[in-house]
Amino acid sequence: MAANTAAESWRNIRSLRADPPVTLHDVLKVGSRRDVFQAGLEQAQQQFTAAAQIGYASRPLNLFYGLAQAGRAVAAASDQLRGNHPTGNQKQWQGNKHGLTFTTGTVVSAELFGSEVTVQPNLSDLFSRVSLAVGSPTDMGSVSLGQILSQIPEFVAEFGTINQWLPQLEVPGFSTAYPKLGGPKALAVLLPGIPATGSIADTDVRAVTAHYPALRDFPVFHSLSGEVDRPATSGPVELSVLMDDLVLNRTGTAWVPQDTSLYRRQEYVFPAVGDSARPVQPLMAWWLVLYSLSMVARYSPRAWMGLWRSRPARSRPNSNSSSIPPSIRSRTFSQKPSRPSTRYQPLKFAPCRFRRRVPFPRRLTVPNMTWHEREVR
Repeated sequence: MAANTAAESWRNIRSLRADPPVTLHDVLKVGSRRDVFQAGLEQAQQQFTAAAQIGYASRPLNLFYGLAQAGRAVAAASDQLRGNHPTGNQKQWQGNKHGLTFTTGTVVSAELFGSEVTVQPNLSDLFSRVSLAVGSPTDMGSVSLGQILSQIPEFVAEFGTINQWLPQLEVPGFSTAYPKLGGPKALAVLLPGIPATGSIADTDVRAVTAHYPALRDFPVFHSLSGEVDRPATSGPVELSVLMDDLVLNRTGTAWVPQDTSLYRRQEYVFPAVGDSARPVQPLMAWWLVLYSLSMVARYSPRAWMGLWRSRPARSRPNSNSSSIPPSIRSRTFSQKPSRPSTRYQPLKFAPCRFRRRVPFPRRLTVPNMTWHEREVR
């Protein structure tokens, strides 16, 4: 997954903070908005930097509040939010509440992935302010943490989806070398739950695409025999699209369906979440996840420690394993250490039967000891 390194990203953000682009000058000409924009980005960097230095016991707190401060900067710089008064103004940019609820007690009864976070938007909560700025819905109601995690490409790539929740889909689109003219074209999409080989029914494909707002209006592309068309009779399913139904992506390199999201330089199509008919933008999916984890770590530390700590502290190695997730720690410490290299094998001295872990140089002379008296094992 292509992306800048952390150092490169923060360097770009610092440049943006010091000298905002011309497109933001009209919004940030108000002194208070410019101050919040710059301070929010600086606080976000400090919070994320601090999170990288501590263990998993407290890391969710720094990560969430770092993202929240970055969200304040996004809201302050958004031309979608022009209001300045919190009363009766849907477009005000200041946010002073979470607008979310998460019951930490459900972590024990429903486990972490089955726990639900509820979106309760109002006129002054920060979640809805940032959602309006990035075009993400706020009407999803209550959604499980497992469903939100299945919307994050990094999580799905590492662990897969949770409880059969639908993941994001990669949609390459069509190169801009194609003119935006002509008849229907076949858009190849790899759909979850659809067998990779064999014949499939049109209704099965439609049942899956109905959950993806960007794909639900496209009919299935059929071959001359009337079957659902597939390239090379396996793999992706082809949908019939008109070039007029496509839009230019943000990088200007391809025609893609509407409601396609650009995330880490890759085009994705996300399913609708909860009660909403629209997909949650990746930034807000991260927001819901980090808010939920920070609530567990802050208000139910015993449950949080039990989620990632798989064995008592006294049985752990003395290394900094407390900051390693269980999935990685089990692979790391379950392996037997390799034998030392032969160049560091111990030397045995016949006169004193002394075993030394670091070998003597060959030209070293020892009083009252000839060379043949030293045996190299």
